[in-house]
Amino acid sequence: MVKYISYIVIFVIITSCSDKTQLNTFQEYAEYLNDPENGLIKIKTVNGYELKVHYLPPAYSAYLELSQDSVITKKEADSVLKDYLDGLTFMLSIGPDKNRGYSGNIMYNGITKYEEYKERLINLSFSIENFVTLKTGNEIYSPVLSSFDFEYGLKENKNILFVFLPINNNNSFHTSDNLDFVFEDFVFDTGMNHFVFNRKDINSLPEFNFWNYEKNTRI
Repeated sequence: MVKYISYIVIFVIITSCSDKTQLNTFQEYAEYLNDPENGLIKIKTVNGYELKVHYLPPAYSAYLELSQDSVITKKEADSVLKDYLDGLTFMLSIGPDKNRGYSGNIMYNGITKYEEYKERLINLSFSIENFVTLKTGNEIYSPVLSSFDFEYGLKENKNILFVFLPINNNNSFHTSDNLDFVFEDFVFDTGMNHFVFNRKDINSLPEFNFWNYEKNTRI
């Protein structure tokens, strides 16, 4: 899972924007997802932190899972893709608010002793799903999977992957107008944070047919 998140971080560092209606390469696809104007990434700053939530579509997740294959066939792509179609995947990225002059490893912010650092690390690694919910219509979902990408001092931003699944085939999970990703932050004390995604933006995502991609066409 950590290796999977590392591939996902590729999309975090791509800052170019794409206005194409047809996407032909993984780089174009990642650029589209990472453009705030397309509504699939939400950003807010609180108390010296920058919080980002990325919506990760099924095709993106499936592509990354298959990205080490020399060639991706349509049959293989369809087989992996169907595993992601029922769920909703998001990545929460927490880092310093550089626009206001903050920098450094956020893991040490406000820490005065090792026990506090240990508690923060445990919360992010094993309890973070208790601080996150997804609201769709009148339904509230807890993540069925969370994974914290921790690297000792190698990068300022910390990334956490969340996967949600519907309960009892509830239609609002896939049809509600808005998806409200809620992060009630007791780890860095940024408070209650809402990141609202419009279903229309998700449904407007251009198709990315990633089968038959050679390795040398990837970034």
